[in-house]
Amino acid sequence: MKKKISVHRKKRAVCVMGTTLVLALCAPVYSSGQGAMPAKAAVDYEKKTSEAEQEKKVLEQENKQLKKQDDVLQEKKSATQEKLDELARKEEKLKKEAKDLKKKIKKTNRKKQKLEDQIVSIQQKQEEERKSMGLRMKSVYESKDSSFLNMILSAKNLRELWNRAEYIIRIASYDKAQMEALKKTAKEVQDKQAEVKEQAKLLKSQKQELAQSKADLKALQDEKQTELKEYSTQLAANEVKEEKNQAEIDKQEALIEELLLEKQKQIEEQKRIEKEKEEKRKREEEQKKAEEQTVEETEEPKTELPEAVGNFAWPLTVSGRISSYFGSREQPVAGASTYHKGIDIAAPTGTGILAAESGEVVIAQYSSSAGYYIMIYHGNSTYTVYMHCSSLGVSVGQHVSKGENIGKVGSTGYSSGPHLHFGVSVNGTYIDPLQYYR
Repeated sequence: MKKKISVHRKKRAVCVMGTTLVLALCAPVYSSGQGAMPAKAAVDYEKKTSEAEQEKKVLEQENKQLKKQDDVLQEKKSATQEKLDELARKEEKLKKEAKDLKKKIKKTNRKKQKLEDQIVSIQQKQEEERKSMGLRMKSVYESKDSSFLNMILSAKNLRELWNRAEYIIRIASYDKAQMEALKKTAKEVQDKQAEVKEQAKLLKSQKQELAQSKADLKALQDEKQTELKEYSTQLAANEVKEEKNQAEIDKQEALIEELLLEKQKQIEEQKRIEKEKEEKRKREEEQKKAEEQTVEETEEPKTELPEAVGNFAWPLTVSGRISSYFGSREQPVAGASTYHKGIDIAAPTGTGILAAESGEVVIAQYSSSAGYYIMIYHGNSTYTVYMHCSSLGVSVGQHVSKGENIGKVGSTGYSSGPHLHFGVSVNGTYIDPLQYYR
């Protein structure tokens, strides 16, 4: 009996020693492989994420400056267009003035021509009257019978003398009156002609001034049209550059998302390795206990399947309002993604943010796009993300329970107002969080 027990103890000792030796040989290899890879991966993730964030920040700053330039250019363009509109109205006014002036000049020229014709007619009448008077005077002085003196002296009586003298006086008065009337009419016509000439001179001056105004207006219009074209060209160039920058920003955003998923995979792998290590440790402990109890009977360690994640708790202390759903959407603010990988729940700043499910905090940091954000690992390759927090209430490595307060609602990063961006990732793919809620 003693011999049997001794043999039994020797066999057990050999088994224990063998197990210990295997553990001693395996442990360093496992530790080296498990520890080095996550550290390097973590450095790569932080480096690549930092580079992508920095590149994105530079592009966003450039777009911001371009938008400021666009605002200034738009103001200048609007001011130039207003000036062109004003010049167009002024041009129409000058056209109307030119049309009215042309009518006045035409009317004045007709009036001037009429007066000139009147003067010619009066001058002709004066000339005819002078000739008539000259002929009568010549006839009087050349004809003895027709002389005023003979007419007077040859009168037979006083009555005939008086009648002849009165006739002579009337003829002389008529001639004089006719000449005076012609002189007066001629003077009036000449005065009017001088007035018309002065008016024509004034209209000519106005025409020259109007022509100069039209030339100045045309030059100013050309200048403003050139300015408007330059502003439009610059705005178009800025738009092309902004679109190019936005495409690069989207590219960097996609890279950050890929890095985040890669980080999740790294964490998943790390968790798997840790779980395998823990299971191996448990198996070896159980095997060791079994070997210590008996050599003939060993007990295989049992492994439990991972527990499926159930319905999530609502991630806020209030119901809030869903302002943006999962999937395609218009860009809410510059730099934001057009494909929404979660839901936005509008809520007042400072509202409590709750863990949707129990798990381990794997990220709690700041990002220029996500602001202050948290990522929790729940097992089964399932993660939840909480973005744009005003403050964080947890740290990396901390275990949180379902419904536990982990931060506060804010508007950090790319945000149009206080809200929580809530996302769910399963097996490296973002899914609609609302499928977890009724």
